[in-house]
Amino acid sequence: MFDTVEVDSEYALIAVHPLIPIWAGAKHSGRVELYFDDSLQLAKSAFQKEAVSPALLVWHPSRRFLAAAWTSGVVGVWSEMEETLREGTAHRSRVTCLEWSGSGSRLISGDEEGEVTVWKIDNRGKMTSVCQYRLKTMLTHCVFRRMASKIESRQSSLECTSFYLASLSGKIFFADDMGRCSEAGACSSKVFSAKLFESRDTFVVITEDFSLSQFALTPDGKMNLENEIKISTVSGIDLRGPQLTWLSDGILAFISGAGASGIRILDIFDEENTTIPCPVKEDRGFQALTYCNSKNLLAAGTDSGSIYVWKHSRKLAENSGAQNAWQDWTSVSTGPATIESLFWGASGTILIAHKRASVKILAEQKLSVACYKGTTILQTSSTTLALQRGRLQPLEIEIADRVKQVVIFANTFAVTNGACVNVYECTDDLSSARLLSAITSDSALICLDQQSVMIASNQKVDIYSLSGTLKNSLSIGLSDGTIRELTSSATCLALGTSKNTVKIYDISRREPRFVTSKSSPLAAKNVSCIAVNSSGTLVSFIAAPENDDGHFIVVYVIERDVFFDFDCAAIEVLPISLRWDTSDRRILVCETDKNEVASFFVSSEHGIILHERYTKRADTDSLIGVHMPFHYFVASGAVVPTVNRQVSPDFSDLDDPDPSITAAMIEFAFQIDTGNLDDAFKALQCVENDRVWKNLARICVKRMRVDVAIICLCKIRHVKAIAALRRIDDEKSLELKAATLAIFLDMHEEVQQIYTKLGRYDLLNLYHQESGQWNKALDVASKFDRINFRATFVKFGRYLLETGDKAGALSAFEKAFAVSAEMPQSVFESEYHMKTYTMDSKDKSLKRWWGQYEETRGNYVEALRFYEDAEDVLSIVRLHCAAGKIARVRTKYLARSAHSAKAIDLARGSSNAAASYYIARQFEKEGKISDAINFYGQAKCYTQAIRLAKEHHQHGFLISFALQGNRDTMLDAAEFLEKSSQNIDKAIIMYHRAGHSGKAIELCFQHREFSTLEEIGGSFHLHLAETERTSPVAESLGPDADPTLLQKCANFFINNKLFEKAVRLLASAKRHKEVRIQLEKLALTAAKALRLCVQENVVVTEELADQLGGSPEGSESDAALLVQVGELCLQQKSYHLACKKFAQGGELIRAMKALLKSGDTERIIFFANVSGMKQKEIYVVAANYLQTLDWRSNPPIMKAIITFYTKSRSFESLAGFYEACCHVEVDEYQNYEKGLSALREAVKCLSKAKDTMQNHEKARVLSVRVEQMEAFIGAKLISKTNVQEMDRMCEVLLEEPDIDSAVRAGDVFALMIETHFQAGNIQRARDLLFALQSRVSAAGLDYYVDSNVLQALRQDQPGMNTRKLQDVGDVAEDIRAGSEED
Repeated sequence: MFDTVEVDSEYALIAVHPLIPIWAGAKHSGRVELYFDDSLQLAKSAFQKEAVSPALLVWHPSRRFLAAAWTSGVVGVWSEMEETLREGTAHRSRVTCLEWSGSGSRLISGDEEGEVTVWKIDNRGKMTSVCQYRLKTMLTHCVFRRMASKIESRQSSLECTSFYLASLSGKIFFADDMGRCSEAGACSSKVFSAKLFESRDTFVVITEDFSLSQFALTPDGKMNLENEIKISTVSGIDLRGPQLTWLSDGILAFISGAGASGIRILDIFDEENTTIPCPVKEDRGFQALTYCNSKNLLAAGTDSGSIYVWKHSRKLAENSGAQNAWQDWTSVSTGPATIESLFWGASGTILIAHKRASVKILAEQKLSVACYKGTTILQTSSTTLALQRGRLQPLEIEIADRVKQVVIFANTFAVTNGACVNVYECTDDLSSARLLSAITSDSALICLDQQSVMIASNQKVDIYSLSGTLKNSLSIGLSDGTIRELTSSATCLALGTSKNTVKIYDISRREPRFVTSKSSPLAAKNVSCIAVNSSGTLVSFIAAPENDDGHFIVVYVIERDVFFDFDCAAIEVLPISLRWDTSDRRILVCETDKNEVASFFVSSEHGIILHERYTKRADTDSLIGVHMPFHYFVASGAVVPTVNRQVSPDFSDLDDPDPSITAAMIEFAFQIDTGNLDDAFKALQCVENDRVWKNLARICVKRMRVDVAIICLCKIRHVKAIAALRRIDDEKSLELKAATLAIFLDMHEEVQQIYTKLGRYDLLNLYHQESGQWNKALDVASKFDRINFRATFVKFGRYLLETGDKAGALSAFEKAFAVSAEMPQSVFESEYHMKTYTMDSKDKSLKRWWGQYEETRGNYVEALRFYEDAEDVLSIVRLHCAAGKIARVRTKYLARSAHSAKAIDLARGSSNAAASYYIARQFEKEGKISDAINFYGQAKCYTQAIRLAKEHHQHGFLISFALQGNRDTMLDAAEFLEKSSQNIDKAIIMYHRAGHSGKAIELCFQHREFSTLEEIGGSFHLHLAETERTSPVAESLGPDADPTLLQKCANFFINNKLFEKAVRLLASAKRHKEVRIQLEKLALTAAKALRLCVQENVVVTEELADQLGGSPEGSESDAALLVQVGELCLQQKSYHLACKKFAQGGELIRAMKALLKSGDTERIIFFANVSGMKQKEIYVVAANYLQTLDWRSNPPIMKAIITFYTKSRSFESLAGFYEACCHVEVDEYQNYEKGLSALREAVKCLSKAKDTMQNHEKARVLSVRVEQMEAFIGAKLISKTNVQEMDRMCEVLLEEPDIDSAVRAGDVFALMIETHFQAGNIQRARDLLFALQSRVSAAGLDYYVDSNVLQALRQDQPGMNTRKLQDVGDVAEDIRAGSEED
């Protein structure tokens, strides 16, 4: 798992870079040394401060900058690239806090005296002090607050960095780099750990007394305490450093004390507490903790030198709980000495253990592997390589040092150990390999071509010959950043830089030639996996855009200077790596995050075309190369690393095909993908192999090219597939045809995908059955194909019977509820076993089936018992009723009377209609008519019951069951009763309910059944809203109704003072055009209904109003009538209803005025917005009304007023409104600034109004007022700096005629008085007070002048203006006395 290297040196401090495999150690002497992950010391990068000890070391979050601080207060930034230490001297005492910002553009340092310095760091590591703070308390922690702004990350030089500073006293400050700093919160004691959770806006602090406090953050940085808990622990724990670490969002890990049994995991938000036990019970002395967030790894070191690593699994946490989420990952022993601290670095690839006298570096073993044209080189151990090619015997090569990287090109391969690059050449048969050269270089960026070795480092690429001679060097500028990726083909070299640019060179000649430098066209924040195709004409890479909107595969065409891109979100994957085929320059293969491989065709004419996707085999890991028809993967799970060769799906049935066949099939697939059918078949002129044609047919099916697939199948005479296709030739779905062909071509995944996509789960179910995949078939039937659920289980049961699984078949039949139909004798050993199973079963149909079987055998007692278990009431009744006949055959059976009583009780007690009907038939045969009618009714056979009632003149039964039946039944009974002249009132009701209300009313008047007529009328208005379910009188009259009959009904209701019923009758009758025409001749129209409403004060509801005026959507709506209804509603103060009817009648202004009377502001605004476009005057009316409300305290109303005046283009009114706003702001709130803004808006509105002399004059007056207000506001602003100028400006204002229309003179005097008072000019202030008093009453002085100033001026001269003040007081007293006498 890890390679362990030890550095024997005593370091006071250790710092590990989070992304790059580099770390630094500081000694007590002040010397700082830098190392690679395998302890290779960078001798030139060491630096030292004499006579001072190091205090802190912190790496830049992404660059090779190391920030260092010393006890003397010096802060410096070491640039590993330039090997330069740049220092800043802003502190005079020991630096106790040093932290980089998230973007790395700011560095915060704080010392023991509370001095804080914000440094700006440029791209070269140069330090510039931005601002400083003096907090007078020692700082311990700095935590940055990263705002969720993508602009901040793109423009780090312009960012306003904010951060929190925790101090020794417990105070927490919020500051930024703009000079702002304030106290945000405080803790009870010294802060040991601080963490900010951006997603929750929560700041968590742990103090020395083991208190954990949660603070909620406000946008301005203030902290509000939300929760505080006490961490349960033992004495001896030091929460300041290695014994505590933060895991994911809100999860804390810490060592609960010396000799503790495990590591405590505390979720501070969910309040969950778990413990990770030590894997070795004897080794419990945990001393240090560290967590790798990118790999979810938690490492702990003990006092015996052991390191234990656990991996967190989210899946296990969800399924098994947090306690089981941590799995033992590995453990390493580093020797007997105590581990003081642990550090993860380089994104979790190295783990550094700091001991007192040494440092242990645990580097993750990375498998080095390379592939070129089917030749693979694989690292099998730390110093062993295996070279493989096809079926040749592998060649093992021993390397002197640990292998870190390998590359291969043809028969040449290079190996680097981090310090030296060794170049080898092997023979064609892999019998041996020889060393060509050894090139000193610590870079891992290496690539090969036929004649050269290219090694990149920082901003330079050195090109060596295979013998190790330096031939050329290529350099890039500092503005391009550093080289991060290097790749080449035989003619092209491409390199990627840290600035996300791609530089391309032509290396086909002796001297390399620069071709171009390109950035991603998608404004990518990251460019990775750069690759060059075999011909050197296409360069591909993976681009992640700035907006995090998916990942793209981008291909640059060198010859045409164009980009093509493919959005991987379209196939819902994320790309991991890219590989070009070494045999065909058009094929690009991508490995994705879903354990899939996607292959593309790329051409300058067609761009990027997705060719196919497939899932990798379970025994394969990462993709390392492509040489068609094979894809090469690293094997997974193998003890000894190996390479697996997986054939491309297009060549699934071909075993190592000839290169010409491979080329022909690739060309065919490319032409099919691009839609060029002629060229596709031209490529197949040399193909005669049936298996090749079958594979080509599969390619066509994947592309849904059924027509081409048929041609391929005809080549191999696949008669079954062609015949099956002809059987569904009438189907319009192309996908179904493709699925049919896929079945015959053994394309199981494609069949499932097509059927699932089409939603044809019935066909998918059938396909699984026919292919013997019964588990899948049952699953599909259970979830998606429920209509075939029982049929599927029946077929499955028959299948199990054929295989001899009788128990499984019985279980399947049970699930299909088909045991009685599908249970042959062969399932059971005997009839006894079958009967026993039936008795134990809960299947009622099975019990009924066995009861029928017993009945056919004459065993009626057993049959009755099974019928009772099956709750088959009809069969039980049938047996009981037949008991009399059976008794003649079996004399021992019960008497007939007893059985008949039992049958009757069962029929009455059950809801089985069939049983009741059977009993009724028996009673009818025996002449028991009443009982027969009752049981017919219980069976809901009302026709039979009515038939018997009519035949035997049972009028009571007739009426009862007729009313329960349908309309035809009621009509038949009503006609019978009418003819018999009995129960006329019941006949009338049944006529009415049967929908023949005209006939019912006619009978009422004919037989003078007025009480029944009133009852019908009462039911009429109750059912007006239920015309779908019942037929009220007027609705049932129809177009042929007699107008005289309607008049009689209406007059009847009027004479009996049933005015509302009369109105509803008249209003409802209006809805029938033919009836209305006849009614108009008799003056029975809706107008009469309206008059009746007015005369008799009938309340008009919304329902009645709609009937009176008609529906606005109907063709019969009458505008005049709608207006009359609206006037009636207005009289009854139904303002909303009146508004509705006026609007329907086209009287929008009257509708608005009616709505204004309701005072419903919300509806008024809504109506104006909806109807204002039709009639502009509505806007004005609404705005005028809204001005009468408290619009200043209700911004939506103010906005509506402005909007309505603007839409109606009533600019004069709008100007008046703004002028009113100005008066309110000045008179009530003394806010001249807002008043001035309103007045300016008024002037603007008048400029848009009609060009009249009146508007010109008004605009001129307002402009003068604007100038006067501007002068007064200017005087207020200048009063703080120039009192004399303010005094002069105010004097000028007071001399203006009619100044009070713009600025109140009292406010001008108040400004002068207060300003002179504050400036110490007491006499001048007093004189101005006298002048003000001459203009306003003494009681009004407090309104203008501040009471404190007024009181102070009076106290300075107590006798000042006493007489005048007393006079004013006397006058006020006299007025009050006079009012009291009155």
